[in-house]
Amino acid sequence: TAPASPRARTIGAVVVAEPALSSLGAQRDLARPLAGRNALARTVERLTGCSALMGTPVTVLTDDPERIRAMLPPNAPLRLHAAPSGSLGAHFRGGRAARAWASACWRGGLGGATVYDELVQPALLAPALRALGLDAALVVGGDWALVDPALCDRVVERWRESPDASPVVFSQAPPGLAGAVVSAAMISDLAQGRAAGDPFASIGGVLGYNPLRPRTDPIASSACVQLEAPVRQCAQRFVPDSPERRAVIESVLATGAADARTIVRAADTLASERAALAPEELILDLTERRTGDERGDARDTPTDLAIRVVRAAGALNPALVLSLGSGAGDPLLHEGVFDIIAEALGAGLPVHVRTELLCAPETVERLASSGAEVVSIDLHAGSRATYHAIRGLDAHDRAMDNTARLLRARRTDLGVPRPFVVPRLLKRDAVYSEVEGFIDRAFVVCGWGVLDQLPAPERAERLEPLGKAREAARRDWRARLRVSASGAVLADERNPARAIADLREGSVPDAWRVLAAHRLNAVRSGGDQHPDLWTGW
Repeated sequence: TAPASPRARTIGAVVVAEPALSSLGAQRDLARPLAGRNALARTVERLTGCSALMGTPVTVLTDDPERIRAMLPPNAPLRLHAAPSGSLGAHFRGGRAARAWASACWRGGLGGATVYDELVQPALLAPALRALGLDAALVVGGDWALVDPALCDRVVERWRESPDASPVVFSQAPPGLAGAVVSAAMISDLAQGRAAGDPFASIGGVLGYNPLRPRTDPIASSACVQLEAPVRQCAQRFVPDSPERRAVIESVLATGAADARTIVRAADTLASERAALAPEELILDLTERRTGDERGDARDTPTDLAIRVVRAAGALNPALVLSLGSGAGDPLLHEGVFDIIAEALGAGLPVHVRTELLCAPETVERLASSGAEVVSIDLHAGSRATYHAIRGLDAHDRAMDNTARLLRARRTDLGVPRPFVVPRLLKRDAVYSEVEGFIDRAFVVCGWGVLDQLPAPERAERLEPLGKAREAARRDWRARLRVSASGAVLADERNPARAIADLREGSVPDAWRVLAAHRLNAVRSGGDQHPDLWTGW
């Protein structure tokens, strides 16, 4: 008898939609009109234009079916699949720390988190795919109103070429422009891994770097649909989850741009024509003091001023992310740091604390339970001798002991330890031989690590900073609001003495307007190397 024909694989689009929260865990109303129609209706309409998915209705996965149904036309060719009430919101809030500081990149979040990890909670998607009878899903966000049907078709067709060899097929499109195909089998495996406490049980874990299992970057494999450079290099997020991003998307919709290339071009033109409406990240230095400093003139931001700035910036942008400390001082030496953290969390803002962690053990315990979602630690070196040579303190062991104490004190949220603990190392000649071991240990122990660059070339250093890509630099100078310990708003973040505004006397909205306009004028007059556009590497 002839061998049985292989069963045809089924695939459909799955739109993940939560009415009140963005996939970054920020409050937003999905029903709010976006250039006349809500984002969900626009997303579903664009996906129905995917020729590779013809014959399979779009599925909306939601934990609030009634509210979602009311946002869609009654005759829309789709089906709703209900997740447990509140489950998507819990996933969005729990996963925001991994993505909040890399939200404009398709990957690069903590633990390797991708934009698709914002949407995919394996424990929710696995049973949904079984119930729907799908072997794979093109996963898209419910507010991806500019998703490109033609690009999605390319991703689906690539998966169909070799479904058994491609548990995930993706592209390097900026967030919001293209979905990824994930197989039901892979999602089931990830759900089991997450339940067992595997920190790499995510799409980012599948696609990212793991020193225990080194391999070629998947972007060089057939699983990655290649894109033209302007789309691949775009450093914008096309999801209407902040005032600025919503304004960009509405402007793009008004141009009639329909595919990824013209969407990116329209957004690029807009960025060169007007200043950003609101900051996306607020950095408060809080203090100029560091452990071991003997300076008597080191300044601290008054706690009431810091709280006022957090409240005002959060009112400008509910999707704002907050960083306490920039490396200039240690925020854990500020007496009001935990009050400031509590204020930010109460406003729904994710909090990152950058510290040397040379504090008392009880402060480490308090930090672990504070609700701060990311703690990055300037460890300076991979050895005791090098640490002393760089920092002038015999404090390497204390920093390492406190890091271990913080790791032990973390809680687990949806199978993932919180806060994320991120070891940092400034790449320079003195630590050159220690870099590889430092990063491997950071990945194995913490799941992530950061190599910082020197702010500028130094005569005594052979290693020079690589700098930042033009698109990433523009994203940052349009998005960052850094406030020094004195309350000064900085344009050139290397120069705390030169203030654009003073928040001891002025308001945050006024200071942002001044800063945003100043930087736009700076790039027009001096190009993208103007010093007032410097926002770090």
